[in-house]
Amino acid sequence: MAQDLIDMLVDAGFERVSVVEKEESKEFIKDWLPGSGAEDYVVSANVTAYKPAANVVGALTDEDLYEDEEPALKAQLADAFASAAGVDARTAAPVGAALAALVAAVGGVVRALGAHHAEHTDAPGEVNCCADVDCSSEDLPTEVKESC
Repeated sequence: MAQDLIDMLVDAGFERVSVVEKEESKEFIKDWLPGSGAEDYVVSANVTAYKPAANVVGALTDEDLYEDEEPALKAQLADAFASAAGVDARTAAPVGAALAALVAAVGGVVRALGAHHAEHTDAPGEVNCCADVDCSSEDLPTEVKESC
């Protein structure tokens, strides 16, 4: 099944595709519909794939998302704004710089969210620190109870 997903993503133009199934997820999936065998057909997985930006005119690269001081990005964004707004490049330059800073800030937020998510999805036996968990509750899913 993982190979089918990999093939579909590659066919769609993605590169560096990986699918890592989390076999331990079957333990809590079986509680979704007890006795149904759903855990034999459904599994949680970490899916990673990269869409190359080289073939897209004006597409941002990974580096663009990390560097707000990238002169090429500022110029590219200023040119795009100047063209769309019908103003000269000098007038558009501050807008290009502001947009580059915004792109970098959004990239920083995305990286921080990804890092935070990774801390909670790959550590078995860890209670989610982002929620108040009452470990004595009878309604807790099995995987959360095991981590209490």
